[in-house]
Amino acid sequence: MWHDNESELDLLGFERFATAIVDLVTTNQLLPLTVGLFGDWGSGKSTVLRMIECQLKEREGAISLRFDGWLFEGYDDAKAALMTTVINRLMEQVKINQSLLEKVGDSAQKLLKRVDWFRVVGLAAKGILTLTSPVGATVVGGLSLFNLIQGELEKLQDPKSTIEQIKKLLKVEPQIEEFHQSIREFRMEFQEFIEKAGASPLVILIDDLDRCLPESITATLEAIKLFLAVPGTAFVIAADERIVRNAISLRYPPEQYQEADLPQEYLDKLIQVPVILPALDSIEASTYIYLLFAQYRLSSTNPDEFNKLVIAANKNRRNPQLPEPLNFGIAKEILGNISSQIEEDFIIAARLAPILTDGLDGNPRLIKRFLNTLSLRLKMAFSLGFELDAGVLSKLMVLERFHEERFKELFRWQASQNGIAEQILHLEDAVKKRKTKEEISKLLSSEEQNWILDEDVMRWLCLEPPLAGIDLWKYFFMARETVRISSKAGRKLSPELQELLAMIQDKSDAVIKTAAKRLSSKPQNEIFTLYDALWPRVESSPRQSRALKGILEIAQLRPEIAERFVQDLNKLPHSALEAKLAPQIGLLIKSHPEIQDQIITLLQSWKASINKRLASAAEKILASISKSIGEKNIEDS
Repeated sequence: MWHDNESELDLLGFERFATAIVDLVTTNQLLPLTVGLFGDWGSGKSTVLRMIECQLKEREGAISLRFDGWLFEGYDDAKAALMTTVINRLMEQVKINQSLLEKVGDSAQKLLKRVDWFRVVGLAAKGILTLTSPVGATVVGGLSLFNLIQGELEKLQDPKSTIEQIKKLLKVEPQIEEFHQSIREFRMEFQEFIEKAGASPLVILIDDLDRCLPESITATLEAIKLFLAVPGTAFVIAADERIVRNAISLRYPPEQYQEADLPQEYLDKLIQVPVILPALDSIEASTYIYLLFAQYRLSSTNPDEFNKLVIAANKNRRNPQLPEPLNFGIAKEILGNISSQIEEDFIIAARLAPILTDGLDGNPRLIKRFLNTLSLRLKMAFSLGFELDAGVLSKLMVLERFHEERFKELFRWQASQNGIAEQILHLEDAVKKRKTKEEISKLLSSEEQNWILDEDVMRWLCLEPPLAGIDLWKYFFMARETVRISSKAGRKLSPELQELLAMIQDKSDAVIKTAAKRLSSKPQNEIFTLYDALWPRVESSPRQSRALKGILEIAQLRPEIAERFVQDLNKLPHSALEAKLAPQIGLLIKSHPEIQDQIITLLQSWKASINKRLASAAEKILASISKSIGEKNIEDS
């Protein structure tokens, strides 16, 4: 399994972006500077920020601070949160130097008090006073801010009490109670503060801005532009550009400014240098997956060898003559004998990379999550005593992830054929032999032809390994949440039906019979609603489910449930069924002779099963039925 956090280790080949950005933000002539590190969700932005942070530690005089606006969402004014965090974090950096601390301590406190006043503007006067409004502009020009707010608060129910609470909250000193100082003076004091602190440059790394509400996004950008972007500072903002632009468009609706793309112009004004992280192509995705598997196998037992692989991959990325930065051949040269530990993983990676690149748009986080699901299912299978082939599982997971309806169709095929779907043999054979359309129409059923008509599914059929002749039941068992039929099971049950649902699964046979009798008198729609809540429990674990006994009791009393039950049993793999189910199903003929043919068909399929105990039991019941109804050919029909 792989964690989902940012990494200092460059598995993506993105260090080049971090190095370029560090060069920009440490060039004094370019400061103040704001860099936009743009990319989709999960594209590696946070990892690049971590690399920038590490590289800046090696640059003498440079100080980097990290800010996550999402942490303050809903708890503080966005502008004030950013300014306060920057001042406090910078103070934390200088605390190790006592003489430096004495030099900047007063400046920091003064700035923090100024931020408190901006917090009043943002929270106490919400909507009445902003820095860019006409009222705000008057305040900056010298009008008494407190008197203005007092005038607005007189409209409240208890203005005197509210005013006193604000005074008490902020502990405003008499000499700064009047807000005479402008934004320009704040900027000058802030610049003096960072110079005294010895930050050259001060680099603020802003992450997760695109998770914030639109107003917080624009407020953070404005705080940078209006207050903090002074000489000696640089900002790196990691975000999805589309979300940021959308936030700006809410401030400046396009329909009101049709003559220009105002959101884009606004963004261009605030972000001087955009850096866009690309999606991984097939080769880079292969390299990334190779390194993830190698990390999983080697990082704890052979960390030095794993680091050699990472270094080699990043070196090869810079060599245009090498078509692949990493493959098993390269890994074998570096690792020697221990390469056998990753050989099978690299084979799987080579198969998966092209599909995951297209299907997941080369998104590193989604690729990692796919691999985590693969790893988790293999671990769960091992704990259940199942032996699963990682190649087969990964191929089926690709179908599940990108073609869910086809996945469910394959589930139904294998469920009705003891886990081995004959249709998949037909399909793989048609693809392998490149049959013509005329041949396909003759050889394949209409249901199978739908697979061939889809080019993406055709590509999937060509993936190794082939699935023909493989018992797929165990693989689908691990994905039963996907294949579970729940169209009605999700309906909210009434209190009475909830009570019956609990009773029908009780340990006591008497309680189950009582519940079934009560339910049988209900309207048909209520009975089916409860059945749909019970069936998934049978489907997920037929041998252990108490729900099975409950359904059998209901089926004895209601023919429509008996018919539905027989249909659903046809979909379950024979290996999941116990032999005692055969005589229980046989008894339904006495209660509902009208569904005799369906029951006989089910028992005949069980008779042919590779589950020997089930087959033997079904054969005995069929013989008994034949004798009772006088149809001598039932067993051989």
